[in-house]
Amino acid sequence: MTVIQQVSIRFSELGGKKFEMGDEIVFTHGLVDIHSHGRDNNQLLGDGMTDILSHSVRQFGTVLLMPNLADKDALMTPEMAIAYHDRATKATGGEINILVTVYLNTDLTEDHIKMISEDSRIAGIKSYPAHGTTNSEHGLRTPLEAHKQLEWMQKYKVPLLVHGQVRTDDDGDVMDEWDREPYFYEEVAPELDRLYPELPISYEHLSTGVGAQAVIDRTGPTQGTYTSFHLGYTRTDAMDIGVRTDMVGKPMAQHAREKPKLWDALSAHPHLFALGSDDAWHPMRADHPIASKHAQNCACGWVHGPYRVGSYLDLFEKHNALHLFGQFASVNAARFYGFQVPDKTIRLRKMNYRVVDQLQFGNYSAQPLNAGEDRVGWCLVD
Repeated sequence: MTVIQQVSIRFSELGGKKFEMGDEIVFTHGLVDIHSHGRDNNQLLGDGMTDILSHSVRQFGTVLLMPNLADKDALMTPEMAIAYHDRATKATGGEINILVTVYLNTDLTEDHIKMISEDSRIAGIKSYPAHGTTNSEHGLRTPLEAHKQLEWMQKYKVPLLVHGQVRTDDDGDVMDEWDREPYFYEEVAPELDRLYPELPISYEHLSTGVGAQAVIDRTGPTQGTYTSFHLGYTRTDAMDIGVRTDMVGKPMAQHAREKPKLWDALSAHPHLFALGSDDAWHPMRADHPIASKHAQNCACGWVHGPYRVGSYLDLFEKHNALHLFGQFASVNAARFYGFQVPDKTIRLRKMNYRVVDQLQFGNYSAQPLNAGEDRVGWCLVD
């Protein structure tokens, strides 16, 4: 058995290694999931947040949580985000560094933006397209509608985190699902760049080559995040002989021609892209499995849970890119948001394993991607 232990922060020594079954990789510089979801502790879910974030505690040193979106729980102000941060930190026992975000809205004042800029717990402000994903009814058609807020964000260097899709065209007609991301990066992103050239922007969960190219081409402070889902799957995987609800998320998996473009962009510009799993749980009732995640108009989101780091390692190994993984998984996000890469040791082993059928989710459960499958690859070990 070979054990490769991290020495340099970029862990470039992973490159060129040939791994066999039983070999191990030990990370000693804490990995970062710069796009995840915590949900929350509430009457419905019980200790749902605690259950979700327990998997982050085992795998990461820092996790950035996207804002709650639904109704009164939507994180529309910095005060709400700070309260959410405190609940999430309590749910993890303070064992990892939690960062949070505010939901972009036109009621944010300059004082709000300034407060966000001065609070290290709040990493930035997240833009969701109106009705473009589950519970996003408070979103804007595009972030350009919040022009005052974007001006203040540029002034105070507050990052904008962008769900890079547009649900409706200029006439108000609903767009084809697979045209929504290209439209955003061809029509909206250039305007963001022109009007707010110094605004820090993170383009989230990229699924297309045009999105990755927008990160590369922008001269202002920019990063892009990749999910293992978009790096590893295509729309054929999701809808070949029927729709796999465990693969329904926004953006949906794209055409097969887009996946190599993501890898090419990462290989050519490894400093610009970061790990953002978009681990997003929706509950299944134990006595009624056809619930929000497995139903007509099912909720959007992939459940990765304890398999996040391993799924990325499998893909980076397959694409001969393990030498880039350390930079992708910790260095880039820390540099973009200005925090220290935390020390945290985790161990993964190349092995046979079975994905569990369900994961505990407070009073309910959630089904992980590829539930019940026997797999070969990198798996977290204690």
